Amino acid sequence: MEFFKKDRPLILACSATKRIDSEIEEIMKSGVSLKPTTSMEEFSPYRECTEAAYKGCLYHSKRYPACLRYNGTFYKQIPIKLWEQANRLPVLILSAYYGLLRPTDAILNYNLAISQVKTSCKRLLPTLLESYLDKHNLKKAIFLTSSSYFLPFKGKGIAERLHLYDQSGNEIIGPYARDYYLMAGKILANLVAGKGALTGIEGCFMEVSHA
Repeated sequence: MEFFKKDRPLILACSATKRIDSEIEEIMKSGVSLKPTTSMEEFSPYRECTEAAYKGCLYHSKRYPACLRYNGTFYKQIPIKLWEQANRLPVLILSAYYGLLRPTDAILNYNLAISQVKTSCKRLLPTLLESYLDKHNLKKAIFLTSSSYFLPFKGKGIAERLHLYDQSGNEIIGPYARDYYLMAGKILANLVAGKGALTGIEGCFMEVSHA
């Protein structure tokens, strides 16, 4: 699809399901080569807001790449080794606690949902994303997320959300957006691997919109 271009960053949702340190350590022993990076300075105002408001949401843990920490439906569709090629496209993860992250940014284990984040923190996100797009000469971002993650950016003119439909024209969502994330994870895996977005995915259609 023509809207998946290298000048349009893909925004992923974080996940409530996360790997504990021992699980990640086993993955690292299997030969996964991911150099942890530090969270980008551009999004520090959001992190400062959540750090002040949600001091009790962090678990005692080590810092590991976000793409290894998250383990929800979306992330289960992406082979671990494929994250080593994630720089094929500009990909960011929207974390309820950390804000926008690169997949390799090292994070602690935490428990905070985007629906729990206060408005004063979420209000910072569109401005920070717009500055990031300008700095890196990127166009509108595409959110591969549920509508709740897209809500702070809706109507701001800097992002669109991927919508998925079945053969009957019904939007694919599912309980807690599980069916959406199942398909969206497969789409990202295809894109990172250099394949067509819908390769091997039957009965699925998509579009991006401001809604």
